[in-house]
Amino acid sequence: MRTACIALAAILSGALAVSCGGGHTRYGPPDAHADRGGDARADADIEAEADLETCDECPTVGLARCDGEVVEECGRVAPGCLRWTFMVSCAAQGMSCREGPDGATCVAACETSGASRCSGGLVETCVAGADGRLGWVATEQCGREGMRCEAAPAGAMCVCEIGCAAAGETRCARDAVETCSADAHGCLSWVRTESCIAPGVRCAEWPDGARCTCDRCAAPGDARCRGAAIETCSEGEDGCLHWVETEDCTGVDRWCEDAGGGPVCRCGECVLPGETGCRGDVLQMCVAAEDGCFVWDELEDCSTTAMTCRRESGEPVCMACDRGTLEGSFAIADASDVEALSGHSVLVGSLLIGGGVADLRGLECLLEVTGTVWIQNTNALTTLRGLDSLARISGDLVVGDRPCDSSGCGGHGNAELASLEGLGGLVSIGGGLEIGNNPSLTSLRGLESLESVGSLWVWACPLTDLAGLRSLDSVAGDLSLGCIWTLLVLSCPGNGALSSLSGLDELTTVGGSLWIAGNGALSSLAGLAGLASLGEDLEVWGNAVLTSLEGLDGLLSIGDEVVIYSNAALSSLDGPDRLTTIGGNLRIGCGPEFDWSARCEGNPVLSSVHGLAALRSIGAHLIIGGNPMLPTCEARGLLEQLRFWGWGGSAQWSETDDAGSCE
Repeated sequence: MRTACIALAAILSGALAVSCGGGHTRYGPPDAHADRGGDARADADIEAEADLETCDECPTVGLARCDGEVVEECGRVAPGCLRWTFMVSCAAQGMSCREGPDGATCVAACETSGASRCSGGLVETCVAGADGRLGWVATEQCGREGMRCEAAPAGAMCVCEIGCAAAGETRCARDAVETCSADAHGCLSWVRTESCIAPGVRCAEWPDGARCTCDRCAAPGDARCRGAAIETCSEGEDGCLHWVETEDCTGVDRWCEDAGGGPVCRCGECVLPGETGCRGDVLQMCVAAEDGCFVWDELEDCSTTAMTCRRESGEPVCMACDRGTLEGSFAIADASDVEALSGHSVLVGSLLIGGGVADLRGLECLLEVTGTVWIQNTNALTTLRGLDSLARISGDLVVGDRPCDSSGCGGHGNAELASLEGLGGLVSIGGGLEIGNNPSLTSLRGLESLESVGSLWVWACPLTDLAGLRSLDSVAGDLSLGCIWTLLVLSCPGNGALSSLSGLDELTTVGGSLWIAGNGALSSLAGLAGLASLGEDLEVWGNAVLTSLEGLDGLLSIGDEVVIYSNAALSSLDGPDRLTTIGGNLRIGCGPEFDWSARCEGNPVLSSVHGLAALRSIGAHLIIGGNPMLPTCEARGLLEQLRFWGWGGSAQWSETDDAGSCE
């Protein structure tokens, strides 16, 4: 064994000392022979390093290059040489190999130098590499907060997300004021600028902007009609502004009216001085009495000349109406049908008006229809002049389409009907008033005398307000402004231009349900301040710019369910602060328990339910879901409030903000 070790050592270097017995290698010369062996070893190492340098194909480990459409990387291989090695085939991915300052990579090929595109949050530009080939290269990062990549005709670019419209605008979000502010990149977004968390304080949006306040009205001296009373904005003992009743207009033939210069109490048998009308066969005019109230004054008794008082083109006149009652339903499609009905005072049956009839003048004698009046599928009728004397309809009045039912929506509108003028004498409708799908009807003016209806539906009309219903004080059944879901109807148009509910100021009672749905321009429920009770449901959904429930200030009780969902801008439930009782379930937002949940969205910016602070009792269930900005503690606080008053029903909430504050 020892002999073998000596032989091996001699072969390797001739100068390396090896101790086979101990297993240790020892470098260093004990004698002159060993010194000569060390010099030989150093010469060999220098020669080996020179050989390694000459075998390298590439300069630096990790460097990448293109070899055709293949990416190669510089790496060290045995016996230590740097070699180009295969990394990836760009062609196999439908891409091109591209060399740049940082090496080579696979890029998508492009055709036009200088073209740009969006790729996720990047702007990519088509540029030529060192090899002259074109490829997409990331040239700008848009992923920072508030930015996104947008493709435009001039090319892709980083642009600001649309967070808000104008710097300095304010809004309420939860219990805080948010201000539209520009960031370092000039992008506008909502920024929390003031907290409104304090006893009795809330965030309120006034005409001059949002602010933290304990006020319940905007400015001292502001006045409004609330039912039959005048309320004025005044400072209370707490230093806050409140609506205070300053004049009671209740009484026989008395009312509150906002006459443009501010609300005033009116009294009398009539509303406008100078207006004329018929009382029986007596032609009369509205005049001011000595006490300042308006009364009817007789102008002419038509019966003295064997005539009757009727309206013609809106004006009362004496005319001959000697054909009495017509038995059976009647259809009007053209001028000859109008002539056939002319002179009759009562129609015992239903009346259908449709087709090509363009003028209803000649029907001024008609006082009453005992059935339903249908005005549908007309293509030339622009007003309802001729029906001026019609005072009572025992059935329904349907102008256009009926609301959606199992057969769907649409198909029976009146293409050219622009005005309801001609219905100025109508006082009562025993059934429903249904106005829908009249694309030219921008106003309900003409219904000023209407006091009561069985139900009221208004949908798919370009109305901006409900002026014309100023005398309506009760709806026996349902009131629908927009549309409702049914199990058979998946969609239904609302009133896209309706921005105000003014015109319903005298309404005090709805015996059925109130639906306010699909009205994209409706920002306030002001106009319903006189409404004190609902017999059945309240549903508020699909109103894109509605921010609160203010306008329901007078509501004390709701007979059945309350459902509030899919209102994109609804930030609070402020408004019904006197509401104490809900007979059915309270559903705020949506949840999987809704059989129509696939068509339901929550209220994405709802942050407060303080407006329900007076609520003491609801039906069996409290359900809150899909309101991501509503602090969970707000939902819990509403439950604790109900429990305090003895409510024992079930409660559940989901998709609320667990981190939100209620301090």
